[in-house]
Amino acid sequence: LLDDAGLISTQRGRGTYLVENETGKADEIVRKTTIQEQIQKVIQSLLQQGYSLEEIKKTFQNIID
Repeated sequence: LLDDAGLISTQRGRGTYLVENETGKADEIVRKTTIQEQIQKVIQSLLQQGYSLEEIKKTFQNIID
């Protein structure tokens, strides 16, 4: 995902490096990806515990408001 977005460069035998980006776009994409992954984990965990998607949505909305 990060490689496809052009945020990292993987070089065989050398490792994986963050691609320099003067505009800060790399930071923005990493932050967006991180928050999405974390929220997806929470939602998946709640669904596995038996909560409905509607219950989860209402609760998230109540917290945000």
